[in-house]
Amino acid sequence: MKYVDEVRKNEVYRNAMRHCLETEQNNPHHIYSVGVHICAVVGHLPADMKTDEILVISAMLHDIGKPDVKETKADGTDKFVGHAKRSAEIAAQILDETSISEEKKREILWLVSHHEIGDPVKAKTMKKWLNEVTKETVEKLFVLRIADIEGQSDYKKEEKLTVVRTNLETLSSVLEEEEEGDKNVNTLLKILEK
Repeated sequence: MKYVDEVRKNEVYRNAMRHCLETEQNNPHHIYSVGVHICAVVGHLPADMKTDEILVISAMLHDIGKPDVKETKADGTDKFVGHAKRSAEIAAQILDETSISEEKKREILWLVSHHEIGDPVKAKTMKKWLNEVTKETVEKLFVLRIADIEGQSDYKKEEKLTVVRTNLETLSSVLEEEEEGDKNVNTLLKILEK
């Protein structure tokens, strides 16, 4: 896992992870520091996908920017507004210092910046995503999201997993529509050949 090793050895990553390990997440969604949560998410990736460097690196970087945006509210709980965007910015800096291809960098950055899917996604958004990246990348997004949920506390876990299921159903129906669209195009082409 050449690229994973490059990220692990990167000085920016190592410093950011040190900061993540020291950053507690005082809210009901989390039981670990940011750094321990990141390690838990990597550990919760499905066994057959732990060799997918894009997915592993995305998990390693998905919350790397949380310490930079941490705010403690009056009630003592922490919030991390904009952490996906900040994580993608730090991830870009780290990835620029590796030998990973531009195409793979774009895929990782897309996954990091989109990983926080808390609500059901409309078909229109799913279609937009499928225009931005491959079907496989969108599928990886949901694998990452499930691992992210598994690395959190049990607070609202079933609700979060229900959102993932809903989004996967939306993705499936959008893909079915597209395949149906392809059949329609093929039918029209056959008519034109006559």
